[in-house]
Order: sequence, then structure tokens, then C-alpha cells
Amino acid sequence: MPAYLTLRNAAVAASMGILAALSFSGVAQAITDTVFRYSSPRAGYYTIDQMAMSPDRSTATYVNSWGAGLAGNACFNTGVNLPHGATITAVAFWYSSAGSGNPRGMVLRHRLSDSTQHLVAIQTFADDSNTRKGGAIPVTAALALINNALYTYSFATCLNSGDNFFSARITYTYATAGD
Repeated sequence: MPAYLTLRNAAVAASMGILAALSFSGVAQAITDTVFRYSSPRAGYYTIDQMAMSPDRSTATYVNSWGAGLAGNACFNTGVNLPHGATITAVAFWYSSAGSGNPRGMVLRHRLSDSTQHLVAIQTFADDSNTRKGGAIPVTAALALINNALYTYSFATCLNSGDNFFSARITYTYATAGD
């Protein structure tokens, strides 16, 4: 028998032995299990850029500029897609306001069966310095667990004349690799 076949057979046998050892040790869980669970929760970030926002009515007059942000006297919305079973832990909101109004940011969930709306997080920011600032939107803990089987999720901001929205970030924790 040629030497290369013997070496090849030995390499195949060694590879199979390593795979068997890994599967028995639990290291290969992601290959054999349908749900890969991390040993401790991981942090995830879902960012919302001003360019992702749509006005809530067709008659809204607004400006969306890379440098100046989203401005207009209307509310703007976008869908949010977080992993099933994740928990929202924080919402950050970047804005400016010139004094004629107070911008508001919110995360909402809508029940699939009847469109019932719940406010997961909401905050109105009263700062008239016309300076770009960041603020926190408090999260209602009882509504923070993501359940994609029952709800859809969205982010909204309502602006008045002189208000600008730049971006938002939803921080969440998750324990599994996948939805």
C-alpha cells in the first residue's frame, strides 16, 4: 500500500477523533443544538440614524440633512428589529432644540393581533440651548423584554419648529445567538 494512503487515513482518523472529543465535551454545542446559549448575557446595540426616519403624515414639511439633522414640525417613525428574547436596557437620544419646542423620543410596541400600542420608553427633552446634546430615555422594565411572536417594535421622535433629531441608540442584552 502506498505511503500517502496510510498518511491520509491517519489524518482522517485523527480528525474524526478530535470532532468526537469536541462533541462530547460540549464545545460543539452550536453545531448539534438548535439554540446556542451564551454563558452570560451579551450587550447589543441598535442604532437609528436620522436618515432612517419617515414622517407620520404626507403633509409634513421637513428637512433631513447630514449635518443639520432631521428638522420639521411633525413626528417621524422607523421600525426596530431586535432579537426575540432580548431585553432593552437603555435608549439614548441625540438632539438640539432652539426654544420653540421640546423634542420627544420614544420606543413603542404594537400587538400583532389588535394593534394595541404600548410605550416601552418615552422622554421629552427641555433644553433650549440649540446645542447638540445626548439624553437618556427611561425604559419601562415591565415592557423591556422583546417578544417578536406577539409584537412589532418602532422608534419615533416628535419635533417642533427649532428642534433637530440626529440619532438614537437602543442598548439591549441577549443570551442566545439568533432569533
